[in-house]
Amino acid sequence: MGIIPSQGIKNLLDGIIFDVQHIRMKKTLTLVTGNENKRREFEMLLYNFQVEMKALDLEEVQSLDTEYIAKEKAKKAYSLLQKPVIVEDVSAHLDALEGLPGPFIKYFEKKLGDTALLRLLGEEKNRAAFIRCTCVYFDGESLLVSVAEMKGHISREKRGEDGWGFDVCFIPEGQEKTLAEMGREEKINIFPRSLALHHLSDRLKKEGKN
Repeated sequence: MGIIPSQGIKNLLDGIIFDVQHIRMKKTLTLVTGNENKRREFEMLLYNFQVEMKALDLEEVQSLDTEYIAKEKAKKAYSLLQKPVIVEDVSAHLDALEGLPGPFIKYFEKKLGDTALLRLLGEEKNRAAFIRCTCVYFDGESLLVSVAEMKGHISREKRGEDGWGFDVCFIPEGQEKTLAEMGREEKINIFPRSLALHHLSDRLKKEGKN
């Protein structure tokens, strides 16, 4: 094994010190979830932050207003943790049902499983739908909201294995595959979470929160 020149050692150490300092300089956000995969995805998209997760059993507001639900959830999480938090609310809306089930999709999936949207539509011809992702940051003072949507339609049958919930039946606009038939990276790139977090990251930067 060759000997590393002293200048090379210095450059290597400088790089390590820079990396450590950069990590230390990152602010920490607490994502309210018990899903490690979701935490990793948030940290990848909010690359200026370290994202930790905390599973909290929060009483959820019963409302069709997804933004209001997410705001209230963020406020409750902050009151318990007393540190900057980020929460997400994902809702599924069917045109044939005038926007329902909306934020209540989670309850339908708990009862009916990942084919809940398929069962709600049955043989309905109008399969149009959209997914809304609402992300909220709260640090006790600043309450920042970012919302993004993805249009598409519901398939006629369950398709794909790589996903959860309505991934097995939601086909994004311009696509032929369900979300569950896509690879993880492909799904991340088109799912509205990416856009919502991109906008949220910009707002955090503008407000000096990063």
